[in-house]
Amino acid sequence: MPQPAATVRPPAARPGTAPSAWAPQPVSAAPLAAPPPAYAPPQQIPSPGTYQPAQPGVYVPPPASGQPEVPAGKPKGRKAKQAKQPKQPRQPRQKKGRQSAAQPPPVDPNDPGFQVQGGTVVPTGAARKRRSSPLAGGRWMQFAVKTLIVVVLAVIALNGVYRLAGKALYDPPTAPAGSNFPTQAASAYATRFAQAYFSWDENNPQNRSTALQPFFPSTTNLQLGWDGKGVQQVIGSPIPAGVSASDDQHAVVQLTAYLSPGGWTCMQVGVFSPNRGQTLAITSYTAYVACPAAAPVTVPNVTDEDGTLEAQLSPVLNSFFRAYGASSSDLPLTLSTGSTVTGLAGSVKLVSVDRVIVPTATKGADPNQRVATVNVSWQTPSGGVLAQSYQVTLIKVDRWGVLSLAGGAPSSDIAPQQGGVAPNPSGNQVPATGQSPSAGAHAGSPSNSPPAGGQPSAKPSGPAR
Repeated sequence: MPQPAATVRPPAARPGTAPSAWAPQPVSAAPLAAPPPAYAPPQQIPSPGTYQPAQPGVYVPPPASGQPEVPAGKPKGRKAKQAKQPKQPRQPRQKKGRQSAAQPPPVDPNDPGFQVQGGTVVPTGAARKRRSSPLAGGRWMQFAVKTLIVVVLAVIALNGVYRLAGKALYDPPTAPAGSNFPTQAASAYATRFAQAYFSWDENNPQNRSTALQPFFPSTTNLQLGWDGKGVQQVIGSPIPAGVSASDDQHAVVQLTAYLSPGGWTCMQVGVFSPNRGQTLAITSYTAYVACPAAAPVTVPNVTDEDGTLEAQLSPVLNSFFRAYGASSSDLPLTLSTGSTVTGLAGSVKLVSVDRVIVPTATKGADPNQRVATVNVSWQTPSGGVLAQSYQVTLIKVDRWGVLSLAGGAPSSDIAPQQGGVAPNPSGNQVPATGQSPSAGAHAGSPSNSPPAGGQPSAKPSGPAR
C-alpha cells in the first residue's frame, strides 16, 4: 500500500537571522538513500539584529529517487566561470630611505603659515620645510661613497699599469754610460799634452822633458817612448776631434795636429778624471790613427731655373757684393727693410759675380721672396782670386733687396763624387835613422802642405808650448 507523501520541513532558523526563501517540495515515499548532509553553519556568526541574506549552496535537498547524489557546492557540467574581480587602485610606491620616527607637528588652523621678522617673510608651522643635510645619509651619501671607491680603484689600476710598463712615473730615465764624463776639460788637457808630446829636438832633449813634467810630476824619465833622435814640431795647436767615454771616469780623446815634418796627422790618447774634471791624468801613449776618409756625395743640379728673374737679379747682386766686400755707404741701398747684414770691411774685393741660380717658384709660394745661389770671385790680400758661393734671400717691395745671406751653399762643382783616401804624395818618405827630416816628409800623412803663415824651419830651437 503506498505511503502518503511526506513533507520536508525547513531547518529551524537561527536566532537573529531572516527566514529563508525555501519552499516545500514533494518527495518520493521511497526511503532515502542517505541522510541529508548536516547543516554547515557560516564561519562568522553575525551579531544579533544584523540581516544576513541566504547563501546559495549551503543546504542542498536530497536528490529524487533514482538519481545520483550531487555533492553540495559543486555545479554540474562545465566549470562555472568566476566573476572577475575589479582591479584595486595601485598604492603609491614609498621611497627608500631613512624614515623619521618623529611625528609631524599638529597643524594649527589659525596659523597663516608665515611671520614677518625685520621685513623678511619667514615660514612657520606646517609651511616651514624641514631640510636635512645631504651628508646625513640616503642616496647622496651612497652615491658619494660609491664614486670615491670607483676613483680610488681606478687610480690604483692605472698606477699598477704604469709601474708594470716601465716605472715611467717613478724612475727617471737611466743616463747612458759616460754621459757625465768631463769632455771639454779632457779635450783641453789632451791638447796640451799632444803639443808637448809631439815636439822634440835631438840637440835639446831636455826641452821635451820640461814640457811633459806637469803631466807626470813624479816621473824622472820623461822621454816616454822617444829614442832621442830627430827633430819634430807641432805647428799651431792640436785640434780636439771627439771624445769617446766608456764610463764617467775614462775616455779616449781624438786629436788632429799639423806636424812638421808630417802634415796633418790624427791621433788618440786616453784620459782619466775621477772627479768630473777637477783633476785629470793621461793613461796611454798617444797613438796615430787614420783620419776620417772622404765620403761620396751627390749634389743635384737645379734643372728648372727662372731665367727671367736671374737676369733681373744679376745687377742687384753685383751691386750688393761690391758694397758688401768694401763695407761702403752703398750697402744699405742694396738691403731690404729689416736686414741685419754688415760688410767685410775691405778684407776682400769683388772680382765678379760668376753665376746666379734661382729655382722656379713652387705652387703657393710667395713670388716676392726668393732664394738664390750666387757664385762670386774674391781677390784676396795675397793677390790671388778665390771662388766662393752664398745663399742669398731677397725680398721685393718696390724693388728687390737682400734680406740675408749665408755660406755653405751646396755646389756640385766642389762636392766629391767619389770617396775614400787619397794616395800619398810622391816623395813623402820617412828619413833614415840619424838624419834630420826635411819639411813635409812624414809617412802616412794625407797632406804635406804647411798651413798659412809659411814653412817652419827644419830644425826649430825648441818645442812649442
